[in-house]
Amino acid sequence: MPALDLPALLRRPLGQGAIDPLRLLLRWLLVGLAYFGAGYLALGNPYLGQHVALIWPPTGIALAALLRWGPLQAVAIFAASAAVNSTVNPQPELVLGIALGNTLGPWMAARSLQRLGIHEPLASARDLLLFLLVGCLGGSLISAVNGATQLMLHHQLDGHSTLGAGLVWWLGDALGVMVVAPVLLAFAKPASARGARPISTLRSLPLALLCVGGSAFLLLSPLTRGWPHTLLFAPLLLHVWLALRASQRLLSLSLFVTAWLAVLAAAQGSPMLTGEDNPATTLQTCLFITGLYITSWFVSVRTAEMRRQDLRWRLAIEGSQTGTWGLEWVNGQPRLDAQWLSDGLRPHWSGASLRQRWLEQIHPDDREPTWAALKAHLRGEAEGFRAEFRLAKPEGGWTWTLAQARLVERDGDGRPLRLLGTLTDIGPLKQGEAEQRLAASVFEVSHEAIVIAAPEGGILRVNPAFEHSTGLREAELQGQALEGLEAAPAGTRVDWSGRWEAVQRQGYWKGEVWVRRQGEAPYPARMTLLAVRGEAEQVLNLVALLEDITLEQQAAAQIRRLAYFDPLTELPNRTQLQERAEALLAEARRGQGQFGLMFLDLDHFKHINDSLGHAMGDRVLQGVAQRLRALVRADELVGRLGGDEFLVLLRTNEAGALAALVQRVQAALAERLQVDNAQFTLTASIGIALFPADGSSYPELLKAADTALYRSKEGGRNQPSFFTPEMDQAVQERALLDHEMRLGLPAGQFELHYQPLMRMPDGQIRGVEALMRWRHPHLGSVSPAKFIPVAEQTGFIAALGDWGLEQAMRQAKAWADQGIESLRVAVNVSARQLMKQALHERVRELLAQTGLDPSLLELELTESLLAENVEQVNASLSAIHALGVRLAVDDFGTGYSSLAYLKRFPIGKLKIDQSFVRDLISDPDDRAIAAAVIQMGHSLGLRVNAEGVESEEQLAQLRAMGVDEVQGYLVGRPLPAAELTPRLLSDRAGA
Repeated sequence: MPALDLPALLRRPLGQGAIDPLRLLLRWLLVGLAYFGAGYLALGNPYLGQHVALIWPPTGIALAALLRWGPLQAVAIFAASAAVNSTVNPQPELVLGIALGNTLGPWMAARSLQRLGIHEPLASARDLLLFLLVGCLGGSLISAVNGATQLMLHHQLDGHSTLGAGLVWWLGDALGVMVVAPVLLAFAKPASARGARPISTLRSLPLALLCVGGSAFLLLSPLTRGWPHTLLFAPLLLHVWLALRASQRLLSLSLFVTAWLAVLAAAQGSPMLTGEDNPATTLQTCLFITGLYITSWFVSVRTAEMRRQDLRWRLAIEGSQTGTWGLEWVNGQPRLDAQWLSDGLRPHWSGASLRQRWLEQIHPDDREPTWAALKAHLRGEAEGFRAEFRLAKPEGGWTWTLAQARLVERDGDGRPLRLLGTLTDIGPLKQGEAEQRLAASVFEVSHEAIVIAAPEGGILRVNPAFEHSTGLREAELQGQALEGLEAAPAGTRVDWSGRWEAVQRQGYWKGEVWVRRQGEAPYPARMTLLAVRGEAEQVLNLVALLEDITLEQQAAAQIRRLAYFDPLTELPNRTQLQERAEALLAEARRGQGQFGLMFLDLDHFKHINDSLGHAMGDRVLQGVAQRLRALVRADELVGRLGGDEFLVLLRTNEAGALAALVQRVQAALAERLQVDNAQFTLTASIGIALFPADGSSYPELLKAADTALYRSKEGGRNQPSFFTPEMDQAVQERALLDHEMRLGLPAGQFELHYQPLMRMPDGQIRGVEALMRWRHPHLGSVSPAKFIPVAEQTGFIAALGDWGLEQAMRQAKAWADQGIESLRVAVNVSARQLMKQALHERVRELLAQTGLDPSLLELELTESLLAENVEQVNASLSAIHALGVRLAVDDFGTGYSSLAYLKRFPIGKLKIDQSFVRDLISDPDDRAIAAAVIQMGHSLGLRVNAEGVESEEQLAQLRAMGVDEVQGYLVGRPLPAAELTPRLLSDRAGA
């Protein structure tokens, strides 16, 4: 349990916290013990009988307790008084009667003093006088009258001595209050107010000891016998000196000790206090104590009042930044009086003359005008002196100061004798004036329109920017309401009451308004409505700042259009399509409509970009967008996803309506599109997904439509495909293959098989074609026809092709090192390898690494690849050809054939696709095509290869046609390098 802080507990006022009862009991105990102890000691040396003492300290204790701790202390006073009186008189009625009077007197005195507004009797001369009259004389009179009456009624005093006993009782109580109460109240007084100048107790202690010691010697020493009684004024003078120098606490202690020394001296028959009889001695002692106390306390109180007045002056000067100063001429020399200047204005001079000392503290630019103004007043040329100048501050820097003074006294010859004036720190005022000038300048030159209004909203001022932007003049607007500046569009609700409420609540309102203009349409502006408040939080003015946001709104509209519309076709873009689709889906979920997606992709659009340029391709896309926009209904939406992909948001899932829309789209695209001098007939692959069968969200439906679109392309393009779950399964299978391929390549699951190429007509093996094979640990042997298309779609073909190229070149070098000379290795190159990589750099790097003769490497490209990005393809192939590597066109006749490409590119060989060789014997058309290709290739200086030769009849026919090279199962199946090597060695040995 924490320790109990008794001093803090006793000092705390009642009514705070849960420990009030405990604090009250502790105070009762303290007051009761003090009262009983003091009374018991006083009754031990009674003056009259056994009930009346010369000084009765308990009355002072009682009054101090009631003044400091409140009327509840009367309980402790009554109990202690009864207890102390019971020690000298066993009669209960007498004891209780005296105790009642001893309690009632101090209680009424304390009550009266508090009603008179006196809580600290030592604060002022008025309070001290009332304390002496009410507390010492008035309250004591009640106790004395009651006590003497009680003693007479109980036959403790006869009628002749009752009056004297009452007077002595009154005198004892009064002296008890005078001697004891001040010392208790002085020590119970709270700490001094802020800024009070502290009085050092240690510096005054020797003087207090002198007062007590001198009084003790004078009153108690036998050496003073025969000394004049006027020496009793010595303790009085010493205590007056102490009252001027010491604190009230130290003074009260010294007076308390001196009073009891006087009582002791009177009891011992001190020669300085002994009169002709006992009453005379008593009277002389009382007069000594009373005079000592009253004089000392009045001096102390007046000194305290002067100190407080001095403090108030100083605080006022500090708060107002104003002080008084003056000049006095003594023997013709001026002397400065700067007692009441604040620290910031107090002089810190150096130098010999007044002019030098004064002007040293003034800013150089202000010295001469200030000195001239002062001299003019001293000569009588000006009625008063007034100057504003910058005064040096003790800590450095300058502060603006206003000096005002007037000459109040001259001598007989008119020479100045006394000048009085004030100095005021006007730095904040000057700063405020500068800020006002700055605000006025901002108001005038600001490019933002500003309106100043009265608190009730009437317009007072407008700046030039407002007049320029609105064409309205200030003279026309003065007195009009701020609301009149707004010209909101028809049907727009304007809530000025809400704006005023926001200004009152938070000091400002911000929002967009339409500001009226003279003779023109209103313009949009961002309004900031501010309340300018005074020190008491009252609204002084209203300020409206108007920022023209016309350009900002136009920019926002443009940004919104860029964010939601495709800049090329002006169709809704991907973002708007998604937002609109989400809204239509929400309606469909609530049963308020149907929903579906139609995904369109233009067929072979890339050929247009590559052959005619992107500018022409953009014109074609714009024409397609116009036709699609005209086809959809008002409640549907067509947008461009990017490239040549378009999306239609459908509001129906009925088969008939969808079929009709597909027919309209196909028909619209089939119409010739004229762009400048070029004409285009377009087709599109279409994928359709419907809610909720194909998906419950926009991403799911878009994925389903894209899957259906892919199936449409696989099926030959220019046709619609509706999404089916089987399509999704195929997509999942493709994703699985892609994942497994990416894991299988580093795991060593891929290998190359090599198919022999037989030279005609001698039948020697002079080359091999590297073919990719994949052996999966769980899927087994995966056909190239299955995984190669997936790799091309996903982009993995680049990594796979690079690996195959490197492996084939290393194997070709290994065969050459084994003595199998002049064996060319043909490697297929994908479009992604050629377009997305610097293939010629990679080939150069691998040639350097492997040391392979470039003439032993042949790269095979598909016919369609040559038609894409002609310039880029030609540059890449030319760089490869320059390395000495041979180039061949694979599957010739199945793709986008162009004799111009064959002539333009550095091609060395054509490979007839096996589809023409398969029915070569039975189909005259295939036989004619094969013959034509062979003849054309030879005419262009190209070697010709025939793929898929599986019978002797096919071989004989091709030999007769003059083909240069054949391959197929008849010549040899694709084999791993290790299995093919013995045949190659045997072939070379036979040659």
